[in-house]
Amino acid sequence: MEDEILDRPIKSPKKKYRFHILFWIAGTLLVSRFIFFYMHWPYANELLILSGICYELFSLLRLIYYPKKTIFQIYSYLFFLFVIPGFILDYLNYPWAKYFLFIALIFPIMFFGQLLIGYLRRKFGN
Repeated sequence: MEDEILDRPIKSPKKKYRFHILFWIAGTLLVSRFIFFYMHWPYANELLILSGICYELFSLLRLIYYPKKTIFQIYSYLFFLFVIPGFILDYLNYPWAKYFLFIALIFPIMFFGQLLIGYLRRKFGN
């Protein structure tokens, strides 16, 4: 019994989350865009476009490598659901586009909260 447990290969948790850095970058760029926009600094819209590109790469790689639905993938779908209309409305200069983008900003925060909770549970036990 004990030999069977020791002979099993250990799966690396790092491999599972290797593309999530793109999701983090997209969320960070989105936050930076809000700061740039409200401080009236240049390049706010370019940050929004970069955020969208990072997110699209994340989604594509996530769907290719991990087609099984997880809570992280559900967060990414919800992020996508609010970010794309936010991009379009912002490009068309609608004033309420910021509400879509603000709601989208919640999902990267929830995502990293879940990662932090998982890390703390592994480190300190249940």
